[in-house]
Amino acid sequence: MFLIVHSLTMHFIHGYSLDLFPDFNGWQNGYGVFTYSFKDKDHLIEYVKNQEEHHKIVTFRDELIELPKEHGIYFDEKYLL
Repeated sequence: MFLIVHSLTMHFIHGYSLDLFPDFNGWQNGYGVFTYSFKDKDHLIEYVKNQEEHHKIVTFRDELIELPKEHGIYFDEKYLL
């Protein structure tokens, strides 16, 4: 299932959203996938556009740990690579 989501999002970005993410060259090694409601679309687009700057302040790992916790999802950090 994950590979299907990965493939479809890459196709969508290259086919329809290059104006939003013109420098998108593909997924990096190590990433997470989360779903949000459509009403959060504009906020998420801005987040992705500013992600490189954001991760200069908050590491990817720290964000990956905190994001699920903010939504009441708890997991064992040993499963993070």
